[in-house]
Amino acid sequence: MPQRQLETASGLLALLGFLAIVAVRLLQLRTLSRQLPASPASAIVPSLQLKVLVARLGLPHPELTLRQFWHAVARLGGFLGRRADGDPGLQTLWRGWTKLQALCWGASIMTGGT
Repeated sequence: MPQRQLETASGLLALLGFLAIVAVRLLQLRTLSRQLPASPASAIVPSLQLKVLVARLGLPHPELTLRQFWHAVARLGGFLGRRADGDPGLQTLWRGWTKLQALCWGASIMTGGT
């Protein structure tokens, strides 16, 4: 019977190392969206992510600012964006980010990319 990778300390450490890199990237993007909210997201975010996000949410403008991008990612994670809601939390952003990554992976497969 094969051993599960997360049942060993080395498997868990490998996963934590990978997730730490993703978490740092999310924190960087969140910080940039707060410091430079009107900057074009296309300067930082890969074009596939922008295209998939705009298509999935049916956004009217494909040119998103960093703030709009970040709120759109949060919408994928369940953020409603009501007037009194404030900024999305990290758990909501994480859920949205993982959904966006899965959508991008699927889009990449469909277009013949890797």
